Amino acid sequence: KVKHVHEVLNFFNIPLDTFDVYVGNEIVKNSKPHPEPILKALELYGEIDKKDVVYIGDAINDTISANEAGIDAVLIDRIDAFNESEKYIKINNLLELI
Repeated sequence: KVKHVHEVLNFFNIPLDTFDVYVGNEIVKNSKPHPEPILKALELYGEIDKKDVVYIGDAINDTISANEAGIDAVLIDRIDAFNESEKYIKINNLLELI
């Protein structure tokens, strides 16, 4: 169901069991920046408070989708192409999350 997601994880040598839920364009009608992919992931995960969820992406569409879904957004901006915004937390790489 989420072939593209698995291909990306395999490319980066990330074990498939790293995450509990995967949502790809194959299982939603609307893709980002629509909030449907994130809302579907929340639905599949089960009972969870949105304040305990953060969406990490590398495109403005990711932050729009997260904001529309009502969750916090982190933007990975590797080349410092985007301004700071109250709509997302900006980082330069994933290591900044550690």
